[in-house]
Amino acid sequence: MPDPTADPVQLKKALEWELSLDTRDLRSHAWYHGAIPRHRAEEIVEKDGDFVIRDCTSQPGNYVLTCRTKTQALHFVINKVVIQPDTVYERVQYQFEDDAYDTVPDLITFYVGSGKPISSASGARIQTPKNRLYPLSFYASKYGLQQQLSPLASPGAGTLRYSPYNSYKSPVHSPPRSKRETPPKLPCKKQRSHSLTPQEINGDRTLTHKASSPREAPSAEEKSNSADGVIQLSVMSRSLCH
Repeated sequence: MPDPTADPVQLKKALEWELSLDTRDLRSHAWYHGAIPRHRAEEIVEKDGDFVIRDCTSQPGNYVLTCRTKTQALHFVINKVVIQPDTVYERVQYQFEDDAYDTVPDLITFYVGSGKPISSASGARIQTPKNRLYPLSFYASKYGLQQQLSPLASPGAGTLRYSPYNSYKSPVHSPPRSKRETPPKLPCKKQRSHSLTPQEINGDRTLTHKASSPREAPSAEEKSNSADGVIQLSVMSRSLCH
């Protein structure tokens, strides 16, 4: 129920403003419910295949998929994988098990359209997004939580908006994990374009090369250990997140 002291007109305007944002902003997707707690998410997903995306309360900045399957509500942390860390090509991808995508909406669109289980252990599939009825600020205020806006609410937050009335088109995803685990050595973020700095040696001006050794990107196997996640790979357990 909405706050009786809240102005319905203002709530409607705030929601419309959020949904009109650039699609790269996660707030523009109605199935993203922001700071709602676990128990409220479980109430929203009433039927098999229903799902919402919410903030991870135990890992600020991460997201959780809550869905219902076989009469049971399950919670999955969306894993973040940093590709080519500490280089000028560093970027984040999102995944559950094998398929990694550049945005959360791309990830969700793939699983809705393909019918692929979120995890092989659970067999959970998502079909119907449950859209929020109020702005994210309302939920943050209602549940006494600091509003968590998307940490990558621009480029990494989403480019595709899912609609149950639209035909499914799978976004282009990353290459197989085996091809991503060992990225080539790339220039460090702090290096200049040619990584060369002048030095004075015996009165002569010379150039020396600054070497860097970017660390290897974590593999997709380095899953989140948050208690907010229920199922990771072949292990299925209940979440402890509150």
